[in-house]
Amino acid sequence: MKERNISYDIVRVVSMCFVISVHLLAHLSNDTELRIFMSNTFYQLFFTCNGIFYMLSGKFALQEKCDSAKEYFNYYYKKLWGLLLPIVLYMFLRYTYDTNYAFSSEGFLTGFWQNFSSGYSSNEYWYLYALVGSILAAPFIGKALQNTSKTGLWIFLAIGLFFNTMWSYMPLFGYEWAWKYPFESWIFYFCLGYCVDRLIHSKKQKIAIYIVGVTCFVISMLQKYGGGVTRRIYDLAPTMTCITCMIYVLLKSIKIKNNTIKSILTFVARHSFGVYMVHMRVLRIVVDWRPMGENFYMEYLITTTIMVLLISLVVSFIFDSIVVFPLKKCMIGLLTKDGAGEKVM
Repeated sequence: MKERNISYDIVRVVSMCFVISVHLLAHLSNDTELRIFMSNTFYQLFFTCNGIFYMLSGKFALQEKCDSAKEYFNYYYKKLWGLLLPIVLYMFLRYTYDTNYAFSSEGFLTGFWQNFSSGYSSNEYWYLYALVGSILAAPFIGKALQNTSKTGLWIFLAIGLFFNTMWSYMPLFGYEWAWKYPFESWIFYFCLGYCVDRLIHSKKQKIAIYIVGVTCFVISMLQKYGGGVTRRIYDLAPTMTCITCMIYVLLKSIKIKNNTIKSILTFVARHSFGVYMVHMRVLRIVVDWRPMGENFYMEYLITTTIMVLLISLVVSFIFDSIVVFPLKKCMIGLLTKDGAGEKVM
């Protein structure tokens, strides 16, 4: 089995902490100017988790090489059981919890199907609905990007960044941008991870990314305080794209030699998808049990994030070990001689 790259485990774990923290911020009291400033700063930082998750997914999916019918079949078969199966299982777990385990109630399965097909697209699972489509198209997009020169990749990114820029900032001047580009919106981030890994390697390039990212962070904060400009400041805004790239490159550059820390990161990263799928329900339980009250802002943010992460990790470990991983290994293992399943997330 191919050895895991610890750099990407670091990215996964930190992004997972960002996801929990950004959802926790909505439950914090912002009753002073300092807390408002801290909230604005953390939102700008933690919201990079959305783009980073897309970048990670695209980085791996777009490296796939499919030519023959067998290779395409193997790719889609593995994604069916490696990605779609965990999505269905965790959504079913969520729906079962939300309906108080009413398996025998009339309309239970119909209600689940309604949530699976569209209902959950309006909660924290929203990104999965776009991600799965990108995964399906990855073998074709990947083949194009793999055969594109580095100069071509820069041009490709520049065009996508232009369209996202127009979509983000035209409303500030009273206009909307209706022109479309196939690789704007979130699929731009899906391709961005692959492109960044091919284009950014030297120390000078990384320093340039850091400088641009910090500058964009300052610009974003000025937008908030220089007139309260917050519409479309996150996600697809070019400033946020640069900040996200900075965090992505920075996390990938971290070197860890301690084997114990590596093992912990690998364990958490291996269950990161499950943590994502259950963390919101865990967060609400923890916040109801332990509201902010008189706690210090930073202390509450850090300790509650850690608490939600650990509880979510325990839940996902149990569910993965008993249900998800055995089914994945069994079904994906049918394609291999030794019956060993492939970890895809």
